[in-house]
Amino acid sequence: YYVKANVLFDRVQIGAYPEDAIVNSDFEAVQNQILGGRNSAVQGPSVWNAMTTDSGGGWNSAGTNNYLNNYIVSTHTEPDGNQVMKLAPVTTTKGYIVAYSNYIPAEERTSYILSYQQKIDLGESALQGAKIKFYYFDENKTYIGEDWYRSSEQAHDWQQMENTFTTRAGTAYVIVGFFIGGKWGQNEGLAYYYDDVRVEKKAYVAQWNLSLGDSIGMNFYIDGGDQAAKTTVTVAVAGEETSYQLSDLIADADTGLYKVSTRVAAGQMTEAATVTVFVDGIEVSAKSYSVYTYGQYILSNSTDSTTKKLVLEMLSYGAAAQEYFGYEADTMDSSLLSGSGSANVEDVSVSPAIVTGASENVKFYGASLLFQSRTAIRFYFTQTGNISSCAFSANGTTYTPIQKDGLWYVESSGIYPQNLDQAVTLTVTGNGQTMSVSYSPMNYMVRMNGRESTSVELKALLKAMYNYHLAACEL
Repeated sequence: YYVKANVLFDRVQIGAYPEDAIVNSDFEAVQNQILGGRNSAVQGPSVWNAMTTDSGGGWNSAGTNNYLNNYIVSTHTEPDGNQVMKLAPVTTTKGYIVAYSNYIPAEERTSYILSYQQKIDLGESALQGAKIKFYYFDENKTYIGEDWYRSSEQAHDWQQMENTFTTRAGTAYVIVGFFIGGKWGQNEGLAYYYDDVRVEKKAYVAQWNLSLGDSIGMNFYIDGGDQAAKTTVTVAVAGEETSYQLSDLIADADTGLYKVSTRVAAGQMTEAATVTVFVDGIEVSAKSYSVYTYGQYILSNSTDSTTKKLVLEMLSYGAAAQEYFGYEADTMDSSLLSGSGSANVEDVSVSPAIVTGASENVKFYGASLLFQSRTAIRFYFTQTGNISSCAFSANGTTYTPIQKDGLWYVESSGIYPQNLDQAVTLTVTGNGQTMSVSYSPMNYMVRMNGRESTSVELKALLKAMYNYHLAACEL
């Protein structure tokens, strides 16, 4: 994922200028790798260039007028010894020029912050205009558009400046430019100075992954930067939205990232989860993710056969769940699922449910397996006495029974795919009596698979679930 790291801009290159125009500088940017600038004779992470342009600073207008000799981009030494970039016209000349950065790798439809220190001397000049330019390029470094902000045109000492820009669709690189223009014979004393030029991504999703449990967790790790206290993140999936304030969360001690999560059922693997990041209530990024696209990426890029097998069986299970529940069926690429497991549930040998002890208040009726929203065992009971005097517990969790259709049930979730063959023991206590019921998901799977009345879709789901279980056991 995008990692911020300081990079020193230690040289400035101006195409049409003599040797003394290549000078040392300490212009800084936040970016891992910056490639050589356009038309640059000097390549590497240290190149700034100047280009002649029109009155709007348009990228495509470069070369329409030859104003390069009318301006100079160089370093200037401040009284404290700090070297900064100076952008100024040669006395009494006119025209328009842009001092621009290298290609900076960027993501499409993502908000970034350009921050910089700026000082302006106007002297006796008649300024034609000053702008901050953002030029967008695709992965082939083909120009696709630009945005701009009007820069300050009033004289001032060093000030911290900041502009936000959002890249366009298809953006793979951005170039930052500082534009000025002057009038013939009226430019004496005009100079713009820049230092500490940084490009940082606004609060954003830095990385994401999955966690496999009784449902599928989608985990998003947010880089809040210096804006964490002002950042809100919403995660919307299947018509439900959850909101998080980063200030209420604890950042990871090692990465500094904030984790937010949502969960989807097996049949929702193609459902998009939209993660929207707001800073001060203003949307700065919105992207959609799905379990299916994550799985596609792993199958295409991972070299770990065990991981790929697990992901393949997970997706196959999701496709079978979609068919069974009639939810977005046939939205997965069937060719992607070729090679999924062939193990059959009928080959599994499993003991029936085990009931020990007794209760004068309830009698075990049966159990079922739930997998529409999450994997859970539902234990059913008939009431034979005072059920309110009974306590129901399993795996350290206490349950309150729910009445439905003349029966009572409790539901135990938290069943991971690798544990489908492990029994959950529910204990019922009351009036000095204890009854325990042990039942595993595999009990249900074998029983339902053996019934002639079970639908083809459910049998396919049980088979996919079983192969998903086998793959999870290999980890």
